[in-house]
Amino acid sequence: VEAMIKEKELLSPSFEKRGIKLTYMPFYLRALSDALKKIPYANASLDMESKKIYIHQRQNIGIAMNTGHGLIVPVLK
Repeated sequence: VEAMIKEKELLSPSFEKRGIKLTYMPFYLRALSDALKKIPYANASLDMESKKIYIHQRQNIGIAMNTGHGLIVPVLK
């Protein structure tokens, strides 16, 4: 976590120059993506009828966001 904080502090000024507030979300998403690669069963589905586990090769990560138009969930592939 300390490395993540340092990296965010290092990158934030260059993002702010472009009018973008850098949050911790991109760092969390990268960590999640890396974890899903290392632990394939965390990125799997269970078919109850066939009693088979399907390990997905691709990652589709949804992030719920509250907007003025309601809750939306963009999916990062």
